[in-house]
Amino acid sequence: MNKIVIPKFVTDLTNYLIAIKNLSEVYIDNMTITIQQFLEFINVHKFKNKYKSIQDMSLNDIRLLKNSDIYSFIFFLAKSHYKLNSRIVKTEHLRTFFDYLFTIKHSLFTEPFKKINTEKRIEKNYLIIYH
Repeated sequence: MNKIVIPKFVTDLTNYLIAIKNLSEVYIDNMTITIQQFLEFINVHKFKNKYKSIQDMSLNDIRLLKNSDIYSFIFFLAKSHYKLNSRIVKTEHLRTFFDYLFTIKHSLFTEPFKKINTEKRIEKNYLIIYH
């Protein structure tokens, strides 16, 4: 398996989630992959391949992100045929990431996820009545 290349601030997050939040390694690995995908997407679509590797990205780059960048990534996932449940999980991974940066590291000046609405799971067993 390829080694996941991530910036130091993501490594700090994974250490925090293991030590303080006591989350499983599988969950943290999945979250790390989501963050890696997000940072790769941002590097290509926002920064126009400014970085040869996302490992070179800094918190200053993350501070430049706006809600529209997060929505663009979610739209990209939908357009790439990710299923609804996968998009919901990835959105929650990003929410955890940004909450950590805002609350724990105090590295962000705004909460980008404060206004982001999460897609909702739809129960498959339902009845629709039209009038």
